[in-house]
Amino acid sequence: MKKQLSSEEFLPLLEEITRNGGIFPLIVTGTSMTPTLYGNRDTVNLVSPKTNIPRKYDIVLFVRKDGKPVLHRIIKKLPDSQFLINGDSQTWTEIIHSSQIIAVVQNFRRKQKIISCNSFRFRLYSRIWCFFRPLRPHFFRLSHRIKRIFRTE
Repeated sequence: MKKQLSSEEFLPLLEEITRNGGIFPLIVTGTSMTPTLYGNRDTVNLVSPKTNIPRKYDIVLFVRKDGKPVLHRIIKKLPDSQFLINGDSQTWTEIIHSSQIIAVVQNFRRKQKIISCNSFRFRLYSRIWCFFRPLRPHFFRLSHRIKRIFRTE
C-alpha cells in the first residue's frame, strides 16, 4: 500500500534522499504536464539538481514562493540563475530562481516502460513540444471539440 505524504512530509525526505545521491520516485498528480506526464498514472524518478544540473527542456520539481511543490519544464535559461518555466498543458509561463529547484526528473515510468529524459527521442519530443507552445491554445480547443463530438455519438 502506497502512503500519500503531504508537502511538509515529502519535501524534506526528497531533499535528504537526493542529496545523498539517491533517486526519489514520485507519482505524478495533476494535469499541468499532460500530454508528457499523466496524473495518477506516471511515476517520475527525481535526482538532485547538484548532480543533474538543470538545463533547457528538463522537467524539474521546484517550490513556489507559497511553498507549493510543482513539476514543470524549463523553457529557457535566463540571466541571474533564473529559468522560464511552463507546464506542458499550460499556455502561461513563470520565472523561478535556480534555488527553488529541488529535483530534476531523470526518467519516468509509464505503463511499466522506463523513458529516459536524456534519450535522443525524448529530447527531440521536448524541443518540438516547446517550439509549438504558442499554438497550444488552438491545439487544446481543437482536441476538446473532437472529444465532444465522439462523446455525443
